[in-house]
Amino acid sequence: MFSAVKQVWSELRRRRVVKTTLAYIVGAWLLIEASSVIFPALLLPEWSVRIVIVIAVLGLPLVVVLAWIFNIEPSSDSILGREIVEDGTKTAASLPDSGGPPLLESALASVAVLPLRNLTTSDEHGFLADGIATELHSASAKVHRLRVAAHTSSFAFRDSKESVKDIAQKLNVQYVVSGGVQCLDNKMRVNITVDNAVEGMQIWSETFERELSDIFSVQQDIAMAVANAFGGARLREEIACVAGRPTENLNAWSLVQRARSYVFAFTPQALEEAISLLRKAIKLDAEYAAAHAALAFVLAEQTLNGMASDIDSSRTLAMHHSDLALALAPVDPFVLKMCGAAWAYFGAIDKSLDALRQAVRNAPFDFGAWGYLGWPLTATGKKDDLRELHEIMERIFHATPQHPGAAYWLYHRSVASSCEDKPDIALDFARQAVERNPAFPWGLLQYANALGCVGDPQAADKAASRSLESSPALTLPHYETMIRMMSSSDEVADLRLAGLYRSGILKSN
Repeated sequence: MFSAVKQVWSELRRRRVVKTTLAYIVGAWLLIEASSVIFPALLLPEWSVRIVIVIAVLGLPLVVVLAWIFNIEPSSDSILGREIVEDGTKTAASLPDSGGPPLLESALASVAVLPLRNLTTSDEHGFLADGIATELHSASAKVHRLRVAAHTSSFAFRDSKESVKDIAQKLNVQYVVSGGVQCLDNKMRVNITVDNAVEGMQIWSETFERELSDIFSVQQDIAMAVANAFGGARLREEIACVAGRPTENLNAWSLVQRARSYVFAFTPQALEEAISLLRKAIKLDAEYAAAHAALAFVLAEQTLNGMASDIDSSRTLAMHHSDLALALAPVDPFVLKMCGAAWAYFGAIDKSLDALRQAVRNAPFDFGAWGYLGWPLTATGKKDDLRELHEIMERIFHATPQHPGAAYWLYHRSVASSCEDKPDIALDFARQAVERNPAFPWGLLQYANALGCVGDPQAADKAASRSLESSPALTLPHYETMIRMMSSSDEVADLRLAGLYRSGILKSN
């Protein structure tokens, strides 16, 4: 009973019925009060005031009904602000910037795409299994009303012996996509299964046998079939728009898939290998937007963590590939997210904010993209931006506290609190960040900064040393350089470094 009442109340709030009703009551009361004073002064009959009261009372249920009808968000031709025009195509989504991350219960469905098993005895085509799963995840994550478990979280269950139900519970999803890929010569067989983990039943399974060169069409067929299995017409229509052919060149696609697997290793050698693979992919297909965006992001990550030999040349190259990627795919959420993050790291704050806001408008359930907004929002140091940051990070953290980006979200809140001159709060968030990820170098250096601000130089020095042990390339001078590069002003940078100066870890010039 309580659950039903709670669900009804949540729906009333979502459709803005409560807010509209309260506004109407206040307005009606003011009108009645005004009429009781003005009407007698105009020598109008006494019953005229009673008519106003009757009309106001009778209007209340009409307002409630209209608020319910016209504020409902999902409809046959509008999905969270994405309008369908007369020719059947869709424009980019238009969620307001202030809308914030969506509530989990507003999703039409929730799904985890597990890594596909590589059933090929040879390693020659071993990348296909991860590549198909990654592309299916990417296509699903672009759908407005579909909540997809984070790629890193889902792939952590590779070779897991846990049941589908247990995996779904840990990832907080209803549906689980799994399967395997087998290649022989120039042919491939892809087995895909969709389980409704909540109800404990398999709802769809199919085997696709195609030529290896036909991988892009089979990916689209799989995405459509999966959406049809658990989502119905709305999700199927959206997936059809996002599960298209990313490139005409199979070799370029395979290079990008291999590069993405290297990025997750996050070592200097892995990032260098990823950059090499992405450059080869772009050489094969100069109009492959995802390759340009991924290269920009990897170059930025490499620079952020002190692994680049030349900051200026890396910045120039990353900006170049970001601009190319966005010109080729201006509304693709993956491209927007990668470019937005790269621009944030290199101090292009306005471009970063524009790209990331568009990314979350187009893919509202991509909590990773919401998390990346922390970088440019803290960089401005503006009061409104810092308040928005706290609201975003708090909401996505409570929505998915086990997300692999949670440590970063806590880190951003700590930085924002430092910029607000709230050292105790900054220290608390920084402590939580490093507890989540003890090897997170940027979290450890922010923790050191926060400790310095509260007057604990010994603990600050210890935290800074832990950071250097975790990531030797991220030296203190480089950290200071990056903070100053990505901050909008010296004043903001000084606030982010104040504790390191105060404890003597950094020396003032």
